[in-house]
Amino acid sequence: MSHDELDSLGIPALEPTPAPAETSSSQDEKGAGDPTNKSKGEARFGKQSTEPGRRKNAQRLWKSIAAESEKAVRAAVLYESRQEGLSIPEGERDAQGLWIPSVKEMSESEREAVDEPTAENPDTWLNYCKSIHHCAETYSVSVDSVRTVRLIVSLIDFTITDKAASTLHAQLSKALSSSLL
Repeated sequence: MSHDELDSLGIPALEPTPAPAETSSSQDEKGAGDPTNKSKGEARFGKQSTEPGRRKNAQRLWKSIAAESEKAVRAAVLYESRQEGLSIPEGERDAQGLWIPSVKEMSESEREAVDEPTAENPDTWLNYCKSIHHCAETYSVSVDSVRTVRLIVSLIDFTITDKAASTLHAQLSKALSSSLL
């Protein structure tokens, strides 16, 4: 998201985090790669870690989508899986080779809003069904909420594609609960 998009949502832009100062002591070198070695300024979430500033930003963003967080996480998981090719939209090719989505996959209003496939561009509807807009529409959430989930996941070093939506939502809720401050 650009700074202007974040400002329009009332979300201040993230400030870059300064790189930690390097030290040459043998004690620091021994602890590198040791999961129990917590360097100053590092927070832990199970196996995940991040700087406190990033975590606070993630918590603030999570609160901003609290009302629709579960559906937004589901839409984000759907979007990521379609981008990675792990799931494909429901549909089939017709006799002319045009990809036609199932009625369940794409609503009539979406079909009217998106250009119909042509012989030159037979995958118009397929590409739309892989878009963040369609995934948000599928779960009746805003595109901004889906983007916010993706930003939160990147801030706290979680991954989306290898988790079920309910598992990811539970992990995010636990990691970002205000009681962990």
